[in-house]
Amino acid sequence: MGVRSYPQGSGLSQDLVRTLLFYALQAWGNASALTFREAPGAGADILVDFSRSFHEDGYPFDGPGSTLAHAFFPGEHPISGDTHFDDEETWVYDPQAKQQEKHFWRMQPARNLVSLEPAQTQRFWMGLPPDFGAIDAVYERSNDSKIIFFIGQHFWVFTDTQVDPGSPRPITDLGLPPGVTVEAAFVWGHNGKTYLFESSRYWRFDDRAGNVEPGYPRSVTLWKGVPPGLDDIISWNDGSTYFFKGTQYWRFLGGSVEAESGYPRSAPQDWMYCQGSPTASPAPGPRGGSGEPGGGQCLCSGARPGPLPAFLTWTLALAWALR
Repeated sequence: MGVRSYPQGSGLSQDLVRTLLFYALQAWGNASALTFREAPGAGADILVDFSRSFHEDGYPFDGPGSTLAHAFFPGEHPISGDTHFDDEETWVYDPQAKQQEKHFWRMQPARNLVSLEPAQTQRFWMGLPPDFGAIDAVYERSNDSKIIFFIGQHFWVFTDTQVDPGSPRPITDLGLPPGVTVEAAFVWGHNGKTYLFESSRYWRFDDRAGNVEPGYPRSVTLWKGVPPGLDDIISWNDGSTYFFKGTQYWRFLGGSVEAESGYPRSAPQDWMYCQGSPTASPAPGPRGGSGEPGGGQCLCSGARPGPLPAFLTWTLALAWALR
């Protein structure tokens, strides 16, 4: 690896940039059979550049925000293996920042993580409030594929990764009563309708008509086998629906309103490749909690093993939205 150019508008010294790249590559080396070392000159297999706009590789950068960097597959081409960072971004190093940021994981249709390392929510979804505490629910609308985020008593509408003008809006615009916090939302493949959950009740919403249907709310007990106060619900491409609370999840097949036998199971073990989590997980704690201490040791966060993060369930919903 060799660093050919450095960020021009950053307060990072060249030595610090080289050190940070060393540790970044060491993380890859620890998880693979590869060994990385710094090499002088332009003969290194991986050359790192901080560039702006058009920089002679056919993939111009777009200024601050959006695309931050890109890299090329190994091969015989002169640019193969190289990594380019957008020099119009503000590059900083804050060792405490990861403790304050919100993250999510992306998941493929085969239920494989795109990466074991999470992505930063606000660097990907442009337009969320800078100081939000947590995302309560998220789903993809069936009529236009727009993605809806619920935070408190408001919702944001996104087209791809950009917020739509007019967001946020109060959830009363959807026909929900004042004071409701949507804690889980999903589109049921069985009938194409959207279901919005809060505590022990839920509403059925028609995305095409833009209103809550008559006769709601109804009791969560109609969904047999799951507790109230769900953290999230997602529909998968195999027709199944998954309900999450704490470290547990339940599966509903097709149009069934009764959880499949053998559930609940451990979400850390089955979804996040975590070790030390029994399939029959302990009873979940209050909403947003991680169940009993020691309920699962996650090895996918890139940090010291610890309990499943409280925001796992909405990250799964984000992963679903990116299928």
